[in-house]
Amino acid sequence: MACKRILIAIDGSDASEKALNYAIDLAKNEGSALSILAVAELLYSCLPTMQSKKGINEPYLSIIKESCNILDEAVKKVYGKAPTILVDRILVVGDPVKEITKIGNSGTYDLIITGHRKLGNGSPSVLGSFNKKIPEIASCPV
Repeated sequence: MACKRILIAIDGSDASEKALNYAIDLAKNEGSALSILAVAELLYSCLPTMQSKKGINEPYLSIIKESCNILDEAVKKVYGKAPTILVDRILVVGDPVKEITKIGNSGTYDLIITGHRKLGNGSPSVLGSFNKKIPEIASCPV
């Protein structure tokens, strides 16, 4: 199967790093474009006070900043290993399963790659057990 466009969902975990390395190698070998996706998951503790009169609250803002940093590092890694790969980055806020599959099901991607690890501490690193759900609802291979 030729992959013209690959979506890689990352969260900064070791498993995510391994998945990114795999995606880079695959994109290099297939001549694929690579979209790097980070999902800033809303924590329920942030919802009641997500935006105050002074702007967005600090916990929410720190989750978004961390996701941006993760994306920046991933793009640097791609260009360091394979400077000719076309790469774009996507940052969304929401539920990781819903966002990854919504973007993956857009018809734009031939393959979705994610890492796998166990989680549950409410950190921005959220892909863990969600990866079991993604293949069930994605319209392209995961």
